[in-house]
Amino acid sequence: MSRPLLRSGFAAGVVVCALSGATQAGMLPPVLPSGGVKFSDILDPAGPYKGSFIVADKLFEIVAFTPVGVTIMPSMIDIVPVSFGLPATGFDLQGQFSDVPGDGLTSGFTLQYNVTVLDPNKKIVDVNLLFNGTAVGQNSAITLKETIVDPMTANFLGQLDVFAFGDVPMSEWRMADGVDFGPPGFTKLNIVKDFSVFAGSTGNANASFIRQTFSQIPSPGVMWLAALGMGFGARRRR
Repeated sequence: MSRPLLRSGFAAGVVVCALSGATQAGMLPPVLPSGGVKFSDILDPAGPYKGSFIVADKLFEIVAFTPVGVTIMPSMIDIVPVSFGLPATGFDLQGQFSDVPGDGLTSGFTLQYNVTVLDPNKKIVDVNLLFNGTAVGQNSAITLKETIVDPMTANFLGQLDVFAFGDVPMSEWRMADGVDFGPPGFTKLNIVKDFSVFAGSTGNANASFIRQTFSQIPSPGVMWLAALGMGFGARRRR
């Protein structure tokens, strides 16, 4: 079980992104490039993304981003697409996620977004979370809680929880978590990520990436293999 941080920082500001005008008009936002972009570019209402982007076969729409403290701002975060040959697709948040030791304040952010499959016949069946957080020293901690909701019904679907506590190094660390919905799956999910990092006066806590991936059925890879098999079969019958 993870333990809540006892100290809290201050909110440095709130960035709220309504769905992009392109999305509302039935147009799709840009595909996230393989090298990624600054998260501030995604949130920029005057930029090409306007809060939305595509990775492989999924549309991501940022609802709100709230930084806590001043050490983790959108301009300090890179967002990079993740696609392991499909069906596992998603994104990495990359950066120096850390806190100032000894100031008594927590750094972090809250991120809320929607993920939607572009083909409604392909349903999301799992959500996976991974990070490389570490914490050393008394009271140091880094935690990430993720709440998943079906936006169509407002039903709670699960909570993911990764963390590292520095009081006893490595004894209370969880690097990965996931939830498997199974069939029939979902075409759209709403996700809230609550990330906190606190460095004790004689310790440190940090991470360099937070990874989010999704799987679906039927997976594009499975469909491609099926089509390939049909092609082989056709040639053999000739």
